[in-house]
Amino acid sequence: MRRFKSNIGFAVALPIALAALILSTLSIARLRHEHDITVDSKERVCSDGGNGGANCKYLVYTTDGDTFENVDELVWGARWKMDSSNMQAKLHVGSTYHIKTTGMRVPAASLYENIYAADLVETPAGAR
Repeated sequence: MRRFKSNIGFAVALPIALAALILSTLSIARLRHEHDITVDSKERVCSDGGNGGANCKYLVYTTDGDTFENVDELVWGARWKMDSSNMQAKLHVGSTYHIKTTGMRVPAASLYENIYAADLVETPAGAR
């Protein structure tokens, strides 16, 4: 009887914990911010995705020491973005942009704000 009660507790706690995790993830993805940044450098970072695939994302480093990611986004309620490769190609080192982001920076989890819009503010002479 005791074992049965502990199994019921687990069966109730697990769905509640999963629902809380999903809702908190959606809440973080819906956070929106705006920044003025100057691009210091950028790169594409890939990790083993298992099954022979790779998980890749673009990172954008700023002269202020901040890091943003630039990835496609399919989160309901946040933003639908499917042009991260094109956006990365248009961001030039040395140029200043007004960016709009979703999410938040959580260093311990390697989470970054995701750029979903970038408008050129200034390009210094000779920058590309």
